[in-house]
Amino acid sequence: MTAARATDWRYLAREAVLILLWAYVLLVGGTVNGLIAFRVHLATTILAAVVLGAWLIGRWRAGRLIPRTGLEWAALVFVGAQCAAALLSQDVRRSVPVVVQTISYWLVFYLAFDLTRAGWPAELTEKALLVVGGIVLGIAQVLGDHIQPGWGMLAGHLVFLAILAFRPQGLFARQVQ
Repeated sequence: MTAARATDWRYLAREAVLILLWAYVLLVGGTVNGLIAFRVHLATTILAAVVLGAWLIGRWRAGRLIPRTGLEWAALVFVGAQCAAALLSQDVRRSVPVVVQTISYWLVFYLAFDLTRAGWPAELTEKALLVVGGIVLGIAQVLGDHIQPGWGMLAGHLVFLAILAFRPQGLFARQVQ
């Protein structure tokens, strides 16, 4: 196998991983349903823990620290404020997951920064976002009024203007009647 051919497979594998991760984020985990539904939230937390844990363990085994960005103090102040707000809240049990979520968002930022420094082209992320965004818009276009069947009732079954766009959030969420 030549070096160019091995590079193509590595590039395609990276692209596939990013497309799958962005598809999960945009279609399931990043929707309102993904933040509210317990099972989806749990699956997202487990997925983030596995990906971020593997990255952190890999860096620790290699004897490398988390890359410096210059935003460390801002991150510490923000997470510290989140921790103080969680500890002083009326319902600490509901506030702690928000702190964990904030920390995981910062770790995802550092992971993306580390991957970019390690040679992952930024164009991969852009292409993955465009592909998955196109899939989301395609699904929304095909499903049309089936996504939000209540919209027609608001206008008394009048014909909508072509410029009116429906938000395709929660495509796979159960409709509550």
